[in-house]
Amino acid sequence: MLELLGGDPEYYDMASMEMPQELEARVADGFKEVDCCIVPNSFNLALIFSEDKPRIVNQNDETGFECCVHEASVDAYFSHDIVLHELARTGCDFAWIIRRELLRSNVQGPFRIIVSAQPPDVQLSVGPTCTVR
Repeated sequence: MLELLGGDPEYYDMASMEMPQELEARVADGFKEVDCCIVPNSFNLALIFSEDKPRIVNQNDETGFECCVHEASVDAYFSHDIVLHELARTGCDFAWIIRRELLRSNVQGPFRIIVSAQPPDVQLSVGPTCTVR
């Protein structure tokens, strides 16, 4: 990943492409806490767990739920001819936007924002991918 970001661990080269508005809009309204999980303010359920869907100790994974709710496939917002380093840099730029919105929101935590980038796979006919959680 470091090579994709320019090679300097103290500074990464930002993407030269503009952040897609649809991607930034996913987190523009900030975040809130629901059943000990951090979700976007647009999340429309008052509860994640209920009598119909009870929380099961050692089976329900709040972190996994959060990753599922927040997963953003950055590559879905671009054409397949985008180069991997631009995709990875855009993913990191998006992570900074998420950080900004978390800090503006009334939620507590330490938070980890995960950015992963994968090269194209010719055998699977898949272009480069980048996911932010």
